[in-house]
Amino acid sequence: MGEPSGHLRVRVAELEDLTPFPSEFTQRVLLQMERVLKGAKPADLPMTQVTRFYLTVNLKTAKALGIKLPQSVLARAGSIFE
Repeated sequence: MGEPSGHLRVRVAELEDLTPFPSEFTQRVLLQMERVLKGAKPADLPMTQVTRFYLTVNLKTAKALGIKLPQSVLARAGSIFE
């Protein structure tokens, strides 16, 4: 699995980034594409939402902003930069 799109931005300076989990997002897109290729009209396809997200946190930025992130947030982060 590759890094989520916001990963580099957080490494550089952003406080956090919450992006759809790459594999789930890709799977949902491919399923919709398959339905269209099999003849379904795009307007007739159900809306789907990603249910898993990837959290990236930058502790250096949080410290600079005077923010103390709860341990529960840090425990859920997929990547933490210090």
